[in-house]
Amino acid sequence: MKGRTDILETRGGFFSRLALRPLPKLFSGFGERWVTDTLAYKIYPGCAYIDTAVDALLELTGGRPIPECDIDIRATVLTWGMERACAPYRDAAPLSPTAVNFSVKLSAAIAAMSGRLTPADLDPAFLAKNEPEIRARAARIRLHHDAAMTARMVHKVAPVAFSGRWEDLTMPFATEVRAGGLRVLQEIPKGAPGRPFDETERLVLDKLARETPAAAHIAQILADPEAGARSVTEATEG
Repeated sequence: MKGRTDILETRGGFFSRLALRPLPKLFSGFGERWVTDTLAYKIYPGCAYIDTAVDALLELTGGRPIPECDIDIRATVLTWGMERACAPYRDAAPLSPTAVNFSVKLSAAIAAMSGRLTPADLDPAFLAKNEPEIRARAARIRLHHDAAMTARMVHKVAPVAFSGRWEDLTMPFATEVRAGGLRVLQEIPKGAPGRPFDETERLVLDKLARETPAAAHIAQILADPEAGARSVTEATEG
């Protein structure tokens, strides 16, 4: 069986569907460049652009629920634009997990209310029970575009994108959260390229232990360099 060799570049191919100005170098360096060190791990359920906001908010609150209050969030154009794009779905009733996933305001509202953001906080029953409070909190969150943050993001990402050296990628989706006279700036989301590897490893294992029944067994397998992916798959399926 063979596939088309021009599937990326052909008219109607992947590049023409992916973007107005595709980056062919994204797919270069096969067998020479390895980007596993720049894999990103989702510490929270949701779109990648909510992560620094949730990071900053949970650091500001110490990971504890806080009373309803005014919260100011400054972010890059990607985070700000995502919030605008998801508005029709964010405002639709009943509140859905998908709407929360793509909304900084809704995600931050839940994190402030629960002191966390986990799959349990996106359970439809939880959302239905707490929708009035979640929406009331979200209404008191102001999201602003910060041009300086966007400029820093472009300055860091553009050279990587145009050189094709994706192994040098970081995720500078900076966000600053202000509440109660305190403020926290988060430049790179936890679990993302650019963060310390040992921190990411700890966060991923903590998430595994919190959300997976077979966590202890899987952690034991992962500690064995000779264990393969099949062992992990069998443990999760079991």
